Amino acid sequence: MTLDQHPPSIKRILRFLYLGLILECLSITSTQSWFDPSTSIADSLPGALTHLHKVGLPGFPPLLGAAYAGQVMTSIPVTVNVIANAIFSSLSDPQQLKISQRDVARGYVDVPFALNYSVSTNSSAGYLLEFTPVGFLFDGVQIRGLGDTVQLGADGGTVAQRGLVLKNTPHELSFRFYLHSDVQAGIYPWPLRLSVRALT
Repeated sequence: MTLDQHPPSIKRILRFLYLGLILECLSITSTQSWFDPSTSIADSLPGALTHLHKVGLPGFPPLLGAAYAGQVMTSIPVTVNVIANAIFSSLSDPQQLKISQRDVARGYVDVPFALNYSVSTNSSAGYLLEFTPVGFLFDGVQIRGLGDTVQLGADGGTVAQRGLVLKNTPHELSFRFYLHSDVQAGIYPWPLRLSVRALT
């Protein structure tokens, strides 16, 4: 007959008996714990409950001792999202563009090996090079050094460099600027700004 099958008055009596038996078992299973300040009653409780179950107390919940005697372990899944980034490092950054009268006459100016740079990125997909015009000096620009020759218009553009990138690998770019028809000979600020963005 289990505890729940007894009348309420008997249940109260049985609970007191259980409590007394638990305390008795505490003294049986871990007598030293009462005198050892480093050991608490809670440390002895699992063994006492297990002892009650072993002696076969009628109505004693069979899983209670095991529940106190065991340890509950929970694992929490953790997801980490790594944000792709790319860092541009200029090794040789031109500040000015010199245009001669001869350049004006033929309609373009060549600047070989003008820009040296490297890119570091954690993206296995690669990165984007973004070319942004500064001022209104050219109608178009031809860029060499990116594998195939790249042709961009007066509003600049974006060039993808795909695949795994070796850190700090230097790159060297040459430019041909196709000049506006009203551009005069002289020295101008470098007409193209370069930035990078990681591919995702």
